[in-house]
Amino acid sequence: MAIALDYRSFDSTGPIRRAPRLTVIEGGSATPVRRVRSASHPSMRPRPVSRGVYARRRLAAVGLLVAILAVAVTAVVGATGSRAEADRTVAGAAMEPQYIIAQPGDTLWAIAQRIAPLANTADLVDELVRLNGDQIAAGQQVRIP
Repeated sequence: MAIALDYRSFDSTGPIRRAPRLTVIEGGSATPVRRVRSASHPSMRPRPVSRGVYARRRLAAVGLLVAILAVAVTAVVGATGSRAEADRTVAGAAMEPQYIIAQPGDTLWAIAQRIAPLANTADLVDELVRLNGDQIAAGQQVRIP
């Protein structure tokens, strides 16, 4: 003897609402019975979605739209391209070395303080020594960085 629960909630006339019933089956086996739910069963109905879920979905959609728009703008800008061209007068001036004339009593330290009063004087003196050597004389052209 076996006992089974009948979960069917429909008959030949259509769906009906009733509680599961216990049925005794003569000579039945002890195999497990699978529960089958109909579409009208409360557990099969979609659960209501909260406002927070809708807000997160909207935020995700807006974020995805912004990302797609950013990629599209980047692609358009990259496809059209733009060339960076240097101003020849400024570029040429930067390439030409600049000099000052050493005055009597000038030192590399004094020259460094005069040409860049807010800069690190020791570093500038090292650069002047690298460009001009460690000795200068009055009237000499001193190359400045």
